[in-house]
Amino acid sequence: MIRTWTGLGFVSLSFLLALSMCENGFTESGRGVVRVRGSESMAHIMTMYAGEFSSPDRSCTIVVSGGANESGMETLFSGEAEVAMISNRLSKKEIEAAKSKGLDLQEAAIGWGGIVVIVNPANPVVSLTVDQARKLFVGELTSWTQVGGQEKPVQVIAINESVRSGSHKYLAEDFLHGNFAPGAKLVSFFRSIPAAVGEDENAIGLIRMRNLERLIEQGMDKKIKVVALKKDDRSPAIAPTRESIDEGTYPITRPYLLCVPANRANTCTMEFFKFCAARNPRPRDLESKN
Repeated sequence: MIRTWTGLGFVSLSFLLALSMCENGFTESGRGVVRVRGSESMAHIMTMYAGEFSSPDRSCTIVVSGGANESGMETLFSGEAEVAMISNRLSKKEIEAAKSKGLDLQEAAIGWGGIVVIVNPANPVVSLTVDQARKLFVGELTSWTQVGGQEKPVQVIAINESVRSGSHKYLAEDFLHGNFAPGAKLVSFFRSIPAAVGEDENAIGLIRMRNLERLIEQGMDKKIKVVALKKDDRSPAIAPTRESIDEGTYPITRPYLLCVPANRANTCTMEFFKFCAARNPRPRDLESKN
């Protein structure tokens, strides 16, 4: 989905067509253009920031387009974007690719996303440690009795690894440190996980905080149960909320990052980049490690 903001709000399709023909980051009217592309998980917050940034006093047009996480850096390297939205830290491969193209990359956290553990409402388990959750999802724990539940097998509901998602990459590399359990039931979208969990009393799944927020908005959250998480055995169980994620008290979070080639960025790009970075609720905590 593409959302475009100027100092006057949303712009028309005809303006977008003209915008696609502009050169050197400016429209014919002299407005600076900032194309922001990448992680779908970040598109909602970047659209909000674009709206806050835009004003009649700023000669800047912000175009936000969400998609696959990898598309952010790909379009940055190809010159099709001024700013990349990425929901994982830059890889060594991406850093080397930037150097080979003469790009001086700057990266900043502008917000945080949370990963939520859900089970069927009939499941008596109300909290888990992060380690218990990880072991359930990778298949090291296979019965609910091993975490205080009933004598029933654990059925993992997971996103298909073929999905090009920054969330899936984070889960595999930073949370699971591997793959989901061999017997996991695979679905193609995160939004499909709650329905699958709601239909199976033995199921457990992982969704993003924005998926949970949408369920609550739609009144569908009663069909699943959210599990509170503890960092370890000695820590309190914390429920996932926007506040606990922003504060860092909820234990499974990941940073939302912006990346710009500072040595080639126009004034509007750097102003918008710094504007977004200043809104990071945890400016001193640029990484989330569990």
